[in-house]
Amino acid sequence: MLYHPEAFDAWDMDHHIVWMKQDAISSPVSLQVIANGPVLAMLQSMPISIGENGSTLVIQYSLHSQQHCLSVKCIVDWKECHKALRFQIPTSYCGDVARFGGPFNFVDRAQTPSRQKEEAQWEVPASRWASILDGSLTDGLSIVTESKYGFRAKQGILSLTLLRSPTVPDPKADQGSHTIEFAIARHQNMFCNTADNVPTAAMADELFTPFVVLPSQSCKAVTVPPITFATLGSVVPSWVLPSYSTTSFCVRLHETAGAASNIAFSVRSNACVQTINFNEKVLSVLERASRRDGENYYEMEVSAYKIVTLRILFDSINE
Repeated sequence: MLYHPEAFDAWDMDHHIVWMKQDAISSPVSLQVIANGPVLAMLQSMPISIGENGSTLVIQYSLHSQQHCLSVKCIVDWKECHKALRFQIPTSYCGDVARFGGPFNFVDRAQTPSRQKEEAQWEVPASRWASILDGSLTDGLSIVTESKYGFRAKQGILSLTLLRSPTVPDPKADQGSHTIEFAIARHQNMFCNTADNVPTAAMADELFTPFVVLPSQSCKAVTVPPITFATLGSVVPSWVLPSYSTTSFCVRLHETAGAASNIAFSVRSNACVQTINFNEKVLSVLERASRRDGENYYEMEVSAYKIVTLRILFDSINE
């Protein structure tokens, strides 16, 4: 699509990018089978000519065993100027809003513009995911990305802006080779019964976080998990790290669906579980719900949008 804003070339995307768009791929594309096994199935296109200056695009679609999404890789040699490249998905999800991810939160924007404010949201920034939803706000289609991107979600069509090519202040911005990876999945608010079926808000971490690989069979992990979750609902663990003030671990979680959710977890019997603030000041000490098999079990409610940090203290960190 054409892209030439009236001002702020590197930042703005004016409204004409919506109605002056043109298909980058104007004819059907043939896909070749690259892999077809029990773990991975992959289709890939030959280089596709796009734009007017010799740009090319290779699209790769992959399905991985135990993953509930379609992985997409776009390999682009971009030579265009003042144009934007978008990946667009038409859907039948035509609810009132679309949802855009952010750090520890999300924002809903109108799918069907009725006021100038909503009409002006033709491009919405998001961090790592965006979903176009039905009227229940529980079902829809999501694009999950490795980083932050610009999205558009209007009247059932969800799109991801892959590249732009401003010339001010950098006359060669976005020029050259790019490999852009993202995934297409069914929107999901909560963890399901299977460990590999995660909420959309947690999917980016699962798909794009590198594995920790032990270099040989003789290497073994020397620690045990500080915490095991039995139920999470719509609460997503963000990270685990050692405490800077005590011999303990801190686990940060946040609620991602805009509704209170109950969680249940277990820790070793010699552990104490606290809730703390960002400065590691103790807010409360949790009482265990039960004890069995040498572990303490805890339950707690996490209110809508709340960020919770648990600190788990052990009698001996090496025990």
